[in-house]
Amino acid sequence: MKAVNEGISPAAKVVGEKFEKGDYFLTHLMLAGEAMKAASEILMSKLSEKEKERVSAEKGGSVVLATVSGDIHDIGKNILVYYCQLTALKSTTSAKTLTL
Repeated sequence: MKAVNEGISPAAKVVGEKFEKGDYFLTHLMLAGEAMKAASEILMSKLSEKEKERVSAEKGGSVVLATVSGDIHDIGKNILVYYCQLTALKSTTSAKTLTL
């Protein structure tokens, strides 16, 4: 998790700060999200089965996330999902449509 705490998380914070200041735009957020996804997939693929079991056993609470279909906030939701997968939170994604 050192890679997440010292690499991915600080990088995501910088991207968020630059977006808030207007230095980065939506395309930058999308690219950062894809980079985080790729990094998390690489990290998970490098874990031994024992390490994967340890991470799974340490998972604490659960997080439920949703956005309106096609909404720009889907990017942020996906970034949070990738982060949850690498830390101690259970996360599940679904493409279900809810009718209210």
